[in-house]
Amino acid sequence: MDPPLHDRLTREATSGILHLGGTILGTSRTKPLQEAGRPEMVVRNLNALNVGAVVAIGGEDTLGVATKLHQSGVNLVGVPKTIDNDLSGTDLTFGFDTAVQIATEAIDRLHSTAESAQPGVSRLRAHGNATPAGSPRTRASRAAPT
Repeated sequence: MDPPLHDRLTREATSGILHLGGTILGTSRTKPLQEAGRPEMVVRNLNALNVGAVVAIGGEDTLGVATKLHQSGVNLVGVPKTIDNDLSGTDLTFGFDTAVQIATEAIDRLHSTAESAQPGVSRLRAHGNATPAGSPRTRASRAAPT
């Protein structure tokens, strides 16, 4: 197996990770395709570890790589999850509503803080790409009271 480094995902190892964003595995959603021979290495490692299928949860980059790995013979299920809500084939991705809710709450809190500290300037930076569905920052700014 190349490289022969992996950890077992036991209950103990994964307890308490629910609130963490990103990947706990330290993996990359795009690196497997950046160098020649990497998709084949992924397939070899999955076979060596007796992994029967992969569940890829993510957005456009993650599911694009998942599609290419599936074309290389990996049994795969793709789950659309992105705060941008910009994937074709689905009306709503999970992650989007949560991002809008969190951004709206942050704007609410900043608004009340700014009102109590006159004169003051508050700034909130929110992530998310502009999409036809509207980014979380756009939706949140429309939802927050003025």
